[in-house]
Amino acid sequence: FSRGPLEGFKDAARLGDLLDGVKVLPGGHQTTIHRGLTRDTLILVDLEKIVRALSGVLAALQQLNRKPISIVFKPTENGIAVVIEPLEANVLQVFMKTLSEPFSGTAVDHDTGLRILGAQQVIHAHEGVFERQASGLKIQIPTA
Repeated sequence: FSRGPLEGFKDAARLGDLLDGVKVLPGGHQTTIHRGLTRDTLILVDLEKIVRALSGVLAALQQLNRKPISIVFKPTENGIAVVIEPLEANVLQVFMKTLSEPFSGTAVDHDTGLRILGAQQVIHAHEGVFERQASGLKIQIPTA
């Protein structure tokens, strides 16, 4: 079982280091660690790349949404899920379209499109996925 392009770059990191590294824009947000995880939970990721990817996603969503959002880190069977909500329906639509067609004339500017595309590449390299939820976005990242 190989992790592909990240082989050799992943290392054990504390979830707290991930939380501390993720940059969010001003405007109000709440970050929560769901029961079953702690700041000392060890995760196997390329910490620097995951921090950059999640920061890019959050910056893009905050720019598009323009309302306070909640960021919840939850345990999954084989890693963590990052749930970002509430997001307006049109924001989710634009974000998901940008994932599938990064520069096809979506309603995002070039910098936001690049952030989303870069985040997608890192999440996919970690064998993670983006999932549209009823009121937000879930990013699943295997960490073992």
